[in-house]
Amino acid sequence: MRKDIAMAALLALLAVAGCSSDSAGAGGLGGEGGMGGEAGEGGMGGEAGAGGASGMGGSGGDPGRPALTPLPTAPRFAVVSSNFTETSIAVLDEDFAILDESWIDSSTAFAGQLAPLGGDVVLPTRQAGDGTVAWIDGFGTDIVSRFFVPSGDLNGQVLTQEVASSEFSSNPHDFVFVDADSAWATRYEENPDPMATPINQGNDLLEIDPTTMTRTGSRIDLSELNTSVDDTEVIARPNRGVLVGSTLVVGLDRLSADFFSAAGPGMVAVVDLGDDSVDGVPLGSGLKNCGSVSPVPGAETKVIVSCVGFPFGTRESAGVVLLDVTAGVATVETTWLASDDPSSAVAVQNVVPISESRVIAAEFGAGTPDRLYSMNITSGEQDLIYASAGPFELGAPAYDPADDGLYVPDAGANIVVEFTVEAEGATQIGSIPIAPSAGFPPRAVYLLAADDDDPCKAPTAPVLGAIHAGTALSFEGTTEVGTSSDLEATEPDTWTVTNQYTFPTEGTPTSIKLFARSEGASCQFEQVYQVVDQYAPAAGELGSDAINQASMDIVAWATGVVEPVDYGTDVDELWRTPERALGPATGSSTDIVALGNGGSIILTFAPPITNGEGFDFTVFENGFSATFLELGFVEVSSNGVDFARFATSYLGTTPLGPFDSH
Repeated sequence: MRKDIAMAALLALLAVAGCSSDSAGAGGLGGEGGMGGEAGEGGMGGEAGAGGASGMGGSGGDPGRPALTPLPTAPRFAVVSSNFTETSIAVLDEDFAILDESWIDSSTAFAGQLAPLGGDVVLPTRQAGDGTVAWIDGFGTDIVSRFFVPSGDLNGQVLTQEVASSEFSSNPHDFVFVDADSAWATRYEENPDPMATPINQGNDLLEIDPTTMTRTGSRIDLSELNTSVDDTEVIARPNRGVLVGSTLVVGLDRLSADFFSAAGPGMVAVVDLGDDSVDGVPLGSGLKNCGSVSPVPGAETKVIVSCVGFPFGTRESAGVVLLDVTAGVATVETTWLASDDPSSAVAVQNVVPISESRVIAAEFGAGTPDRLYSMNITSGEQDLIYASAGPFELGAPAYDPADDGLYVPDAGANIVVEFTVEAEGATQIGSIPIAPSAGFPPRAVYLLAADDDDPCKAPTAPVLGAIHAGTALSFEGTTEVGTSSDLEATEPDTWTVTNQYTFPTEGTPTSIKLFARSEGASCQFEQVYQVVDQYAPAAGELGSDAINQASMDIVAWATGVVEPVDYGTDVDELWRTPERALGPATGSSTDIVALGNGGSIILTFAPPITNGEGFDFTVFENGFSATFLELGFVEVSSNGVDFARFATSYLGTTPLGPFDSH
């Protein structure tokens, strides 16, 4: 057999013990880590890394399994239509052409579903940007759901309280993604029961693992930001949130339990996710009801806060505020007050930032049509760009900075109106009906995939459970790198401007925490590496961590092959039988499928692999000996479209020839 057939004999992928299936996590993911051993120690290197703990329960559905209709491509926009009892969600492409006019609605059912869509559905301020779409089903339903796109497979659903209850609804309003392990749901309601357990208290931020869609058990209580107005208790009521670096900015409505008796002074909660500390930042100027927070396109440290006043739409307490959030400190930079000009429109509804000084905003009025304005919050200049036929008909718009497109739902006309944003104002260019057969008017448009989806563009490097002494890791672009021997540290001992770090060759084995960030940025890469003098030895040798094909830890084998197989060069027909990669590995040198140089094969599992404790799967191939290497990569996918490659380590300096050893 020729050695230049890079993955000459991939025998089988198999699931091993640790693949728990009792939570609705991301089906098919292999966990953290990768091919941790030196490639060639019995084949392709170490096993896939250990999966994380599944967290606390509360999720539902059948993870990684088909739930919704597959889409032809990943959507860029979503439109939520609702009669406030039932809801339909349409998805559209980058040209705002409909991919599915009712991808999910209140009549949709799938295996293990926690509940049908209710009538109070919103999407997160920002999606995760990881090939999923999430939505929040609020009052009375209390569920966050995530689906893979374009496959429509379920990532998971999770209740934002311990159990669904008619006596208390936590009423989630947003779902703020931090990373693959952490997202925070803003829980708007406070449980009046003083004996309620923390998971059922509300008026807080509830942490959810977005990969497994399970509650982690952590919450950040915001009741310290409650207040009292004329002897009436006012609840913080966290609404929408934006992540800026490692700081979470959350708008607070600060209303009484009945919503109408009292409102506290306008404020945002500034949460340091490093230590979960909370700081209430007053917005001043008599502003009230300031729950809406939005990121400013192209300005990663800026957010816009809109205060709708109290009572709703009252000029004296309505306005728009620009905040700068740097190093965890939020500072008011610009404030526009509706009260400064009695002749101005009270344009504080459905505010969408265009820049640091400009927003699109609506004015609602009882008995009068809604009016949409392009507004400069520095000068106060307002340009009317659209008006509905009746009151309370304009919904929440979406702005796409990639092409200056603006999309405004008009429930009265049952259309979404399309605009091009210009230097001054905006020009209407068309309109499109959304799911007219569903009978639900459009209420909100959401941009699902923006050019700045990742507000924290930290450098990346291979993440390995163990790394060889002397290995050099490189980062793209100008980077600051530092280390600490304190594995719990949140900052390195010192930052050095460089794009490479070389692990020490003395004092090993040891553990080092490595940090990297784009120069001057607020977000960073952090990873603890175990630095070793040598990787685990080959199978059969003392200290080897290889798994034998007959191991009792193996609980399942690959059950399917995605056709056609992508064979590389120099593969004889004798070795083109992909079914040989299925079922138990036999150890025979002929019971294999060869892939060739540059080839690949996709194997599937029924049931799918899930992310459990310990190793989740392993790979067997016939390398013949510990030094006869056949190198390759292992990737995983939960939707069959988007694949993540496990990090690898190869100590050679040149590619291997057909019959080379290493």
